[in-house]
Amino acid sequence: MTNYNYNKMNAQEIAERIINCEEAYLKTDLSSLSFEEKCRFALHHTVAFHPLCRLLDISELCASIYPELLKRAEENDGFALYCLAALFTPDVPRKQTRLEYLERAVKADTAS
Repeated sequence: MTNYNYNKMNAQEIAERIINCEEAYLKTDLSSLSFEEKCRFALHHTVAFHPLCRLLDISELCASIYPELLKRAEENDGFALYCLAALFTPDVPRKQTRLEYLERAVKADTAS
């Protein structure tokens, strides 16, 4: 049987690294994170196919960062626009569609 390695790690070692990373996310103190870190955390855990997306309730986190995202989006902040496009938060009201936010994010980042 052929044993394949990636970056000098076998499948077991890769799986352990992934599991450790996900367990660290479950133990994260959200109140200690910066705004950008909260956004990245929310982005990481709201992906529909993410295995932990149902273990964490980040609706409060999304609701807390939403006003700042809107404020930054008005200033054409590409990251904020991307977050508004990518976050799966149906409970948060939106004035624009995800596609409109994504198009604005691309324009903002290509303009800078």
